[in-house]
Amino acid sequence: LQATFCTHGARQWWRGSCDETKGLSAQQAHGPCCLLRLHRDQQFSAVAASICWCLLDWCALESAIPRCGAMARGAYTDGRIYICFGDSWTIMMNKAINDAEAKAERALNLKEATMTPDSFEEAVEWASMSAMASRKDGGPIQSMYFNMQGDDDSVEEEAVDFAEALATELTSADTAVSVRVVFRSAETLARCKNDWEDIPRTALSSLEQVSDDASTLAGATFVLLVAPAADDLQAAWVLRQKLESMSADSGARPTLILINHCFREEAREAFAKDQAKEPLLEGLVNTFHMAQLELVDLEKVPFNPAVVVRAWPKKFSLWEDNPEEFEAIKGFYFVANSGDAPPSDYALLRAMDMSRNRFKTL
Repeated sequence: LQATFCTHGARQWWRGSCDETKGLSAQQAHGPCCLLRLHRDQQFSAVAASICWCLLDWCALESAIPRCGAMARGAYTDGRIYICFGDSWTIMMNKAINDAEAKAERALNLKEATMTPDSFEEAVEWASMSAMASRKDGGPIQSMYFNMQGDDDSVEEEAVDFAEALATELTSADTAVSVRVVFRSAETLARCKNDWEDIPRTALSSLEQVSDDASTLAGATFVLLVAPAADDLQAAWVLRQKLESMSADSGARPTLILINHCFREEAREAFAKDQAKEPLLEGLVNTFHMAQLELVDLEKVPFNPAVVVRAWPKKFSLWEDNPEEFEAIKGFYFVANSGDAPPSDYALLRAMDMSRNRFKTL
């Protein structure tokens, strides 16, 4: 049995394997009824039929199709026969309830979703606000991810640019805030000291320097560790321990923010097991995330570009770049939320596939 479901109020069609069943115009529709569509040369059977939900004016339907007891039938000029059966008013009521529930659920999801920022500057502003809010909430360590070029090769480069903008925004938003930016290599440190503008109450160091002498971090509000890789795991763990020791000694608690870190789950678990100590990311809060996605399906057909975005305490949200969708917001269509963790690769592909199939049937 093949089925098509239409919600005219949102102008959305969900179709099964049958061909499009737009034979009944929904342009002036008001209420739903259930129709069994047959062609004149087909047998009355479940295999030959397709059930089509259409939003129609019930009075107009009654005038167009003569009724016979609980069933009505009629023929249209295109050669198709439509048979209406069942309690149309019950169907109408149930469909309206389902539509209302779907709209209410979508409205709730949108309320919890993180919207797409209009610019890089707005993204940095949101990241700064989330960092401040999480610090006040007591989070000792945060994670931020920014990659709008959509490839792994640009992770460190974008992390450096993002860190400069974030340090500037944090110190501009609150004059009591001081920032220490820590780079994984001396080469990156030297380049940024030469290229960056002077940022108030901000000092730059390398991971090797602070591992040897963490006194330069004293008094910092935020410590930004920029693009640490898997082989920086030991040094990053030492850095966190030193920051916690400072907190115990002085009462000032520097908040560590990992920007575009590359610590894989396997590396974290192996390190924790070998060292018999707490994992580095214990208590971590994903405060900001913005990543451009260029995904393809199993047949290598590309999906529309998409963005996963999160500004704590809002949810991780998946948005599809689809300005043709009438429900799009600033050119992006809301696909789904994934809670407090970024969606898995499988979840992303499944959600994008469902979104594409839905749009195709509009």
